[in-house]
Amino acid sequence: MQIKLLLMLLSSLHVADSYKILVYSAPLSFSHMQFVGRIADILQEAGHDVTVFHPRREMLPESAISTAAKHAIFELPDELKDKMSTKNMDFWDKNTGTVSFQLKFVEAFTQLQVEVCDLVLSENRTMDELRNEHFDVGITEFIGACGFGLFDRIGVNHIIVASAVGVSGTMNNFFDMPNLPSITPYFIDFFVNFVKRC
Repeated sequence: MQIKLLLMLLSSLHVADSYKILVYSAPLSFSHMQFVGRIADILQEAGHDVTVFHPRREMLPESAISTAAKHAIFELPDELKDKMSTKNMDFWDKNTGTVSFQLKFVEAFTQLQVEVCDLVLSENRTMDELRNEHFDVGITEFIGACGFGLFDRIGVNHIIVASAVGVSGTMNNFFDMPNLPSITPYFIDFFVNFVKRC
């Protein structure tokens, strides 16, 4: 009898230490989805209650989103999925290295992310369901900016920001990091050597 009581007590302590976490997996590339999905899986395996919210832009098995955490899938309209397809974004075109292409791509990419965010945040039923879960913590990727609006809308006050790409000089202020141009890469300074950075 005492062993059962001890086991119940120990298991309740384990539950008391866990957090309820919502991970926003932005509809970005597969590698970004895997990045935040792996974070969710690690936290789930560590004993936390983790849900991954993912606006789906392409049909992939749900295990591609996360293998251990729960999934909350938001199906995007076919028209938006089509606009977001890599085929229509021409990302792998031979002219992708030009500055003009990069500027057009960033503008189009940003507009699509805004459309996704508007759809997600205006879906009251989904927002109510997520709000009723009472998440303790939200995790989003820096370039998946809709996560910030989502967490605000459903009342998540503790936010962790991840970055699957290196932190550039423009991100330093956001992360409250010192700006060290000699070691922090800048997107516009591809060919600047160490001496010129100092």
